[in-house]
Amino acid sequence: ELQRLDGDRVAIIDTRPWSEYRAGALPKSLSIPLSNAFPTEAGSFIEPDCEITLITPPHELDGVIRALVRVGLDHITGWARPEAVRAADGLQTLEEIDVVEAQRRLAAGEWRMLDVRRASEAAEVRIPDVPQIAHTRLAAQLDDLPRDKPLVVHCRSGARSARACSLLRRHGLTVANLAGGILAWEQAAPVERSAG
Repeated sequence: ELQRLDGDRVAIIDTRPWSEYRAGALPKSLSIPLSNAFPTEAGSFIEPDCEITLITPPHELDGVIRALVRVGLDHITGWARPEAVRAADGLQTLEEIDVVEAQRRLAAGEWRMLDVRRASEAAEVRIPDVPQIAHTRLAAQLDDLPRDKPLVVHCRSGARSARACSLLRRHGLTVANLAGGILAWEQAAPVERSAG
């Protein structure tokens, strides 16, 4: 039954940890693991009138529903245990790459990069010539994204960019998450720092 969900019509929220999600997820599902940021991320990724199917453990279900209702997401029409996803056919993986591979793809002109940190973070330290859109604003700015090449997506440590990758993939973009984010990048590659 999970395989028949229409990810264009139903927002499928997968609360499993990133490592499990990226190893095999339902097509067009959103990776939004449970954390303090869960309501904000769900509220920024999903339209209020959209139907929602949850993938979350039974003991977390009530809390997840309450968190969604608090941000106006109350059209919850389905639920599945994480085990049901692992047993499903047609799962998709989501690529995560290290700095060396990201540099190779960027240098070859095969990919572009996107920074999904907040503007204040990008003002302090940034990778040169990389556009920035906060991950919580991506859904509203999908039309502004370049679609001519796949995107390497980064944030500070790789967590927010992982969520952003699931959103971007849901909307048809080819993406890879930068493992370790800008913290890993600045250990091996140039960054720009603010003068302040």
